[in-house]
Amino acid sequence: MSLLQPVNIILVTAGSRGEKLLFRYPYNELMNHNDDENGSKSIASEKKLSYLDKTLANVLTPGEKLCGKKFELRIDDILFIGHPTLVSHNSFNQRNDIKVDVDDIKLFNIVFALQADVDYSICESYHDLSHKISTALKHEELRCGYFSSERQTMLEIHDEVSELPEANEISPFHLILSRSSLARTLCSTFCSVSETGMVDLKMNNWVRVGFCLPQKVHNFNSEFVIKPEAVLACLSAMRPYHTLLLLVDEISLSSLLPNDSSPDLIRFVKMSTPLKSFQTLSQDTDIPLSLIFSIAAHLVYWGKAKIIYPLCESNVYVVSPMASIHCQSEIAEHFSSEYIGMSLHDHLAQFSLPTPLGEHASPLWSVQQKTDQVQRVIWMLKHHLLLQLHMYISLIPEKSGVVDNNEVFSHCIDFDDPDAQKLFKRLCRYFNGKHHLEEIMYYENLRRNQLLTLLEKFRKVLFICQHEDMATVYDNNTSTFQ
Repeated sequence: MSLLQPVNIILVTAGSRGEKLLFRYPYNELMNHNDDENGSKSIASEKKLSYLDKTLANVLTPGEKLCGKKFELRIDDILFIGHPTLVSHNSFNQRNDIKVDVDDIKLFNIVFALQADVDYSICESYHDLSHKISTALKHEELRCGYFSSERQTMLEIHDEVSELPEANEISPFHLILSRSSLARTLCSTFCSVSETGMVDLKMNNWVRVGFCLPQKVHNFNSEFVIKPEAVLACLSAMRPYHTLLLLVDEISLSSLLPNDSSPDLIRFVKMSTPLKSFQTLSQDTDIPLSLIFSIAAHLVYWGKAKIIYPLCESNVYVVSPMASIHCQSEIAEHFSSEYIGMSLHDHLAQFSLPTPLGEHASPLWSVQQKTDQVQRVIWMLKHHLLLQLHMYISLIPEKSGVVDNNEVFSHCIDFDDPDAQKLFKRLCRYFNGKHHLEEIMYYENLRRNQLLTLLEKFRKVLFICQHEDMATVYDNNTSTFQ
C-alpha cells in the first residue's frame, strides 16, 4: 500500500447516546467481536484496521474544547487525522427560521487513518480534506438537519444488526452503505483520493467539496514525494513570459468544469496554446493578466496543466533525467500508437545534446512537417520526457572579488561603443547566475539577437551556462514544470 493512500475513513459522533462509530470504510464483511486480552485487536499486516468499533469511538471522540482544531492520534503504526466539529445547539435556518433539532448531537469527527510513517505534509493534506468535508456537513446540518437524519439512519441499522442472532451476524456498515447517502459520500471520497488523489463531491447534492492531494497528483515519479509548499512556490514564480501547457485535451477538461464556471475560464481553456505567452493570451482573450495567473495556478495545482516557456525555434530541450525511456516502456508504446510508424527513442535521440529546436528541422521541410514536429515536442513535454535549458549569465569577478568596470571594458571587443557600454552597465544586475536570457529579454524589452550580440562583445568577462529554470523546480530531486 502506498503511503499516500489512506487505510480507512471513519465517522464518529458524540451525543446523548454517548460516543458511537457510525461508519467506516473499508470494513470487513464478517466481524469477530471477541476481545483479546488487551481489549482490542492488533492491526493486520496489510494495514486493515481491526480495532473494536467501541474502542475507536472512544479514542477518536475528543472533548468539546478540542473541536475546530486539528486532531492527530497515533496508535501502534496507524496515525489518525481528523477535524472534530462541534454542532451548535438551538441553531436556526437563516432562510426560513425553522429550528434545527441538534440537541441530540454534540460533535462529529471525520477521521482518516494513515500509516504512521507518512510524510508530515501528507498529514496536513488529509487534515485539510477532513476540515472541508466537516464544514460542508455542518452547513447541511444547520440548513436542513441532514447529518441528524443520516445519523439516525445509521443508528437504527446498528440497533437492527445488534438484535440479529450471531449465526446471521453481518457487518452493519454493509447495510449503512446501501441506505445512507452520507456513507456513500464518504466511501466515494476514500476511493477517489486513493485512486486519483482528487475529490469532487456534493454533500447532500448541495455543497460542493473539491480537494487535491498534490503529493499524488504531481507524483509522476514514484521515487519522490512532491510537497504542496513546493508546488505553491513554483506557482508564485509564474511570469508574463510563461505560458500554459494543458496535460489533458480541451474536451476532457471542459467536461470536468462545473456548469457555473466563469466564462473567462472557458474562453481561456479554448484559446490556450503553448505557442503564446500569458501576456499575449491576455491581449487575445481580453482577460486580465492577474486572472490568467489565477486560472493557470488552479489548473496546475490540480494536475491539469504545467507551466512552460512558449515554444519557439530558439528553445533548447534535452531528455529529462527522470524520464522512463527503456525499450519496453509503456510510454514508448503510447507514442507509437499516437504517431504510427514512428519511434519515441529515435525522436528522443535528437535531444541527447542541448541544441536549439530550430536546428532539428531540415531547411527542406514543409510548413506541415514543422508543425508536426512541434506537436511531437509538445507531446513529449506533456509526458515529462523533455526539459528546457535556459542560458544563465554570471559576471566573472576580479581576484579581489570586486568587479572593476574599467577592467571589464578593457576586454570588450568594441571598447569605443558607448551604447554597448551603457547597455552592459544596465544589465550587470542580471549577471549573477540567477536570471536566464528570456527573463532579461522580457524585463529589459530586448530582442534575442541584440542581447546575444552584447554578450559576445563581453564574452571574456562572462560565464555562461545552461540548465533548467530553477525558479520553477519542485525540488532538487524532481523534474520541473518545464
